[in-house]
Amino acid sequence: MEQSAPIRSLAWFGIVLTLPAAFCVAATLQSLAWQVQTRLCYTKGSCRVVAAEIVKVTNNFEIRVAHQVEIDGRAFGRSENTEQYTPSYNSRQEAEESLAQYAVGSVHPCWYDAKDPARSSVLIDRSMDTGFQFAVFAISLAVGALGIKLVSGSKRRLIGRS
Repeated sequence: MEQSAPIRSLAWFGIVLTLPAAFCVAATLQSLAWQVQTRLCYTKGSCRVVAAEIVKVTNNFEIRVAHQVEIDGRAFGRSENTEQYTPSYNSRQEAEESLAQYAVGSVHPCWYDAKDPARSSVLIDRSMDTGFQFAVFAISLAVGALGIKLVSGSKRRLIGRS
């Protein structure tokens, strides 16, 4: 009986590894799917920032970046779609650091609806690009697999001792 305590500890450690890894896998899959959908359904172009500000929302600070699609020197519409979720920061300083990259007049890659460029466009924060998300996804899968292996191995050892 006393020898089963370390095995149970391994099982709990496996569970502790698996649960956060599962959350990370789900979150990165959702974000990757959104990025792929954006790239498949929209046309890549350039957008010029026309306004940028920090807004306090409850306990966080969000950045709002208004931009216009530019095609052949013509500006279309005005949008505040910055990415899948509005960028949110815990401190004003963090928000200001992020906002600095969106100076009014600066031009950024964006994705827009080719049928109606004035209708919708999206700027995407490059700090969380697809390659980085694939890395987080792969690491999360590996950690989750290790957790599952620990849980299933511990279960087999406990059953084998009975």
